[in-house]
Amino acid sequence: TVGSNLSADTWGYGWDDIDTSNDNITYISSTTKDLSNGISVDSNNSVDLSKKLVFVTKFGEDSVAGNYKVTATLSAVAMPAEVTKTFVKWDDLVYMQDMSTDTCTYAPMGVEKTLMDVRDRKTYSIAKHEDGKCWMTSNLALALYNEEKDQPVTLLPSDSNVSENWVSTTGASELFSVDCGDDTGNTECDLAKYYDGSKTAAWKDEYGYYYSLNAALVGQVGNIKPETDAAQDVCPNGWRLPTKNEYYAIWMLARGSGTNEMAFWAIQEAPYYFYLAGGVRGGRLIYSESLGRYWSSTIDKTGAGTGLWFNYVPETGIGSGGVGVGAYAGRSVRCVAR
Repeated sequence: TVGSNLSADTWGYGWDDIDTSNDNITYISSTTKDLSNGISVDSNNSVDLSKKLVFVTKFGEDSVAGNYKVTATLSAVAMPAEVTKTFVKWDDLVYMQDMSTDTCTYAPMGVEKTLMDVRDRKTYSIAKHEDGKCWMTSNLALALYNEEKDQPVTLLPSDSNVSENWVSTTGASELFSVDCGDDTGNTECDLAKYYDGSKTAAWKDEYGYYYSLNAALVGQVGNIKPETDAAQDVCPNGWRLPTKNEYYAIWMLARGSGTNEMAFWAIQEAPYYFYLAGGVRGGRLIYSESLGRYWSSTIDKTGAGTGLWFNYVPETGIGSGGVGVGAYAGRSVRCVAR
């Protein structure tokens, strides 16, 4: 509708270029109008334009004298730019620190993969279990003390599950003189270490290193409320200590419809590979080949550390150990993807 041809007692609007000499604007009398036609968005998702928005009213010869008011609402609505969510796909994983929630979500079930920890370039096997989570299928063996430099190792937020730099200081300079024999008389103990900032030896490479509760939870034991889960630990960035309930779920997966005794055997096999690594107590390796003990992130109601404990006569797959014991006892660490 051209302005001169508007019906009496109506109003309209025009949307055109900025040439002020243009007196042939087409006026629109509809109550709503999308003015975005002809507007394009550039490669930087921005708009640069100048146009003329003109309003017109036509009064008829018989219009009643008085005040007339029209309210016009203008809305600029921008469609959000598409954000492409990027993550490292399972087949492209190289480092432990490449793992993400999305990587695990789209990971194939049961396929094992070997990744490198950028902190010390050691490698670990991982797999996605039936609980839908990605787990390490080998034990952590991260040194918290650098023997060559004779100083403790600093864990960084960029490569570890810590919010700020953390250095193990408890007994960091003390090197234990260890009786390497275990309860079965074994004396082969030159491959793994125990860390509460100190070291001791154990006897199988796949058993990894042993950590006190304080070392596993990077000095946070006293700051964690009972019946809660620690947010920080010795795991690589992108990973964390499993909770007690997550260990319980794994135990029940291994148990299936069988007994705890059946779970004891199944949890040591594929796809879980929880070893009977025993532990360290009093500077001595104990119960290797007969008992598995793995720290979780959960502190129980008494303030004790919890985890997966299993042995030849398993009453349950979940157990706990006092904080006092945890300050000295070394246990194994597994990590699950965050």
